[in-house]
Amino acid sequence: MVNATVTLIVGGGAAEDYDSLAGADTQRWAGSQGGYVREEILSEVTSGGQGGTLTEVRVTRLAVDLALADLVQRGDSVTYTYAGETATRTVRSLARYRMVGTATLTFWDE
Repeated sequence: MVNATVTLIVGGGAAEDYDSLAGADTQRWAGSQGGYVREEILSEVTSGGQGGTLTEVRVTRLAVDLALADLVQRGDSVTYTYAGETATRTVRSLARYRMVGTATLTFWDE
């Protein structure tokens, strides 16, 4: 199932030892690859003082082919088109599912 198109991956992630950036601002991949976007809003209510505070975070998960995900590191910028809009987001988390040949890139706003 496809509802999005990935068009660009730009380095920005840390090296595996996290001591230095690995290819920051380096184009890792450009093209057109299908993916699947799932968006949700996570909310948390904390109490204190005169009442509670509601915190909401928009989380986007982008499922892509494993071969494409193998080019991605946490901290990289990924550009994709979804619902008629183009977005460039920073990868916050990455999960690879080698048995099924896919991966999920997760983005959220702080």
